[in-house]
Amino acid sequence: PDPHTPAMIVHGALIFALLGHPGDTERWAAVAESLPPTGTLPDGSTVEGTLAYLRANLARRGPAMMRADAAAALRGLSPTSPYRATMHHTEGLSNLLEGDLDRADASFSHAYDLAASFETWPVTALVLAEQFLLAADRADWTAAESLIKRSIETVAGGPFDDYWTS
Repeated sequence: PDPHTPAMIVHGALIFALLGHPGDTERWAAVAESLPPTGTLPDGSTVEGTLAYLRANLARRGPAMMRADAAAALRGLSPTSPYRATMHHTEGLSNLLEGDLDRADASFSHAYDLAASFETWPVTALVLAEQFLLAADRADWTAAESLIKRSIETVAGGPFDDYWTS
């Protein structure tokens, strides 16, 4: 098959996941994972990296595998891929789930920097909200207040209408 086919199916599976359709998500993911993980996409990302991106986002095998899949995705995603921010967020989330707040915070900070540089405002707002949770867990209320305000400002001032109408 064309190397673009698995990548397109991966994105279809993730759209179904975002829409809350687990059955469709798993069916599409199974098809994507059954195809050869070879080839390079026009942006320089590998099909293997794109499949790892899918597995990391679905997090079906626990936090440690989620983190390993995110690392594999980062190795295969193009340096210019905006999906890199999501993988750093996923890495941070896996650390948060395992209680490693320092590593989670470092990953979230990196994810924030990338998301802001790529202007992926939904990811930027999400990462700020995750950082808020870390600050709240540490009872650092000054930082927590600042982070949640920044997250809300990102959503309120961001071009979210463009995401839903384009």
